Amino acid sequence: YKDSKKFLEESIALYKQAPSHNPADIAWALLHLGSLLIEFSDYEKAKSLLEQSMEIYTKQYNADHPRVAAGRIYLADVYKELGDYEKAKNLYEQSWHIYKNVYGQYHSRTASLLIRLGDIYRYVGQYSKSIEAFKKSYDIYTKYFPENYPKIALSSISLGNMYRIMGRYDMAKPLLIKGVEINNKHYGPNHIQSAWQVVFLGQLYWETGDCEKAQKLLQHSLEIQDKHFDKAHLNMAWVSH
Repeated sequence: YKDSKKFLEESIALYKQAPSHNPADIAWALLHLGSLLIEFSDYEKAKSLLEQSMEIYTKQYNADHPRVAAGRIYLADVYKELGDYEKAKNLYEQSWHIYKNVYGQYHSRTASLLIRLGDIYRYVGQYSKSIEAFKKSYDIYTKYFPENYPKIALSSISLGNMYRIMGRYDMAKPLLIKGVEINNKHYGPNHIQSAWQVVFLGQLYWETGDCEKAQKLLQHSLEIQDKHFDKAHLNMAWVSH
């Protein structure tokens, strides 16, 4: 993280100092530094950098350019983490229309954005739209990618968890199991990616009365996350609860 951050900060400084610097290069470095800060929960700083990047991109490109869409997606990620779901939703939707037109409806970037859309619709209580977005993403990944592709696991778990939230356990269970199995094959059962996504299957077992299975999965997830995060981390607090 420190090396990547230092490299991007130095790149921004060099781009700005160059006699005939390309503003798009500065915007690119700001965008990637902002996205890096999101991963480490420095949301306010990330927001500032991404807004600077967007200001440059919107001057350099037209409003429907994919780089503008990418900037909006990262900025939407920040707004989502800061709890401003309506702003995030609007930015995701704007980017979805651009990606759909530029890449087509069946591109991996489109499918990835649909997962983000499904999440934000869930946050604002638009469950039918959430299901629709997750279904589209799942259909794209399962049709065009190998059966053990990790993004299939993510879309399968996202859709399955949405069904769980709505109480449709018969539809949720096979999707959650499928996602967990793919993650275990791709990452291994002790990987952090497998650990946090298995929580949803544990919740389903708990809600359907299979407490022994639920406890086993949730305890396993907590043990792995305990090695990766401190006790105050949000994911750990959520699993412990």
